[in-house]
Amino acid sequence: MLDLVIEILAELGVHGGSGTRYLVAGLIMAVQLGLALSQAEPDWTGAAAATTGDEVTAVTQLLTAIGIGWGITWLPYSADYSRFVRTEASDRAVFWSTALGMYVPTVWLAALGACLASAGGGSDPSSLVTGAFGVMAIPVLLLVMHGPVATNILNLYSCSLAALSVGIRVARWKVTLVAGAVASAVLAVV
Repeated sequence: MLDLVIEILAELGVHGGSGTRYLVAGLIMAVQLGLALSQAEPDWTGAAAATTGDEVTAVTQLLTAIGIGWGITWLPYSADYSRFVRTEASDRAVFWSTALGMYVPTVWLAALGACLASAGGGSDPSSLVTGAFGVMAIPVLLLVMHGPVATNILNLYSCSLAALSVGIRVARWKVTLVAGAVASAVLAVV
């Protein structure tokens, strides 16, 4: 979506660098939050927390689990990404670009998901999204779908590398194909 908006702006004669990309990404995030909050009516008091301290503790634990359990665990990939950036890029720039590129969207989507879940009456994610975004649910679901696809590409890539590192002498594409088939079968069962 970000690339699409940047291309549309370029067609309209608006050209910019990284600052424009960050601004557009921030605006997209703000629109998502605005739509969710205007439609979903989150219930922040429905939990069983007895005091404000318990609520703060619960939120802190959740954000820590999301940030460490997901966002930070992807940081080692910065070493792998260094193969694909220009040679003049510093190690620090590669690390922090990867860190922020993984951490910010992960925490953002988790917070948005928690907002939607607190407002919904059911457990079906698609119902929560359509209830909050209405007719805009189709583009939102397409954007959300991009995340698991991108994540699983990395998982399949890592799977084949892990197979090589433990000494499995099979072509990487075959390992990736088997891993994808197994994952698809598990998804179908679930």
